[in-house]
Amino acid sequence: MKQMLIFLTVLIALTGCAKKEKEVEQKPVAVPNDLPAMTISLPDGKTIDAKTLTGKNVLILFQPDCDHCQHEAEDIREQLASFAGYTLYFVSSAPMAEIQKFAADYKLSGKDNIVFGWTATENVLNNFGPIQAPSVYIYTNQGKLVQQFNGQTDVSVIVKYL
Repeated sequence: MKQMLIFLTVLIALTGCAKKEKEVEQKPVAVPNDLPAMTISLPDGKTIDAKTLTGKNVLILFQPDCDHCQHEAEDIREQLASFAGYTLYFVSSAPMAEIQKFAADYKLSGKDNIVFGWTATENVLNNFGPIQAPSVYIYTNQGKLVQQFNGQTDVSVIVKYL
């Protein structure tokens, strides 16, 4: 029973939507400092290790049914030019069919610099702890964390750290 309560608490923490943050200055965090050690499964069945990503990357941890994640996706699509030079990885623990529907619904599928994938909830917990959806992590081309945002954040604030 105790294990079930812990599991439900973690699940709620991961799938809960966050309140939209105002334009409050975000402070860099120490953890995680590097690209996470987590496997991301792609729609074509291939897997990639996030730790080995090259170039400048943005990890966006989301849930397809989260209103805040949906608004963030719309804002990112509208300002996609601001993310030139970065690869955006939208990663969720939802079923792959829901992830692909989200990509299509928000007109983000088929974009050269956007990748959608699935990872296990345990990967998120082990690398980031319990987080709000959406959460955005910006990494340098050396795989170092530049900035993180937990909860829906105005894209105009996010792009200041690119």
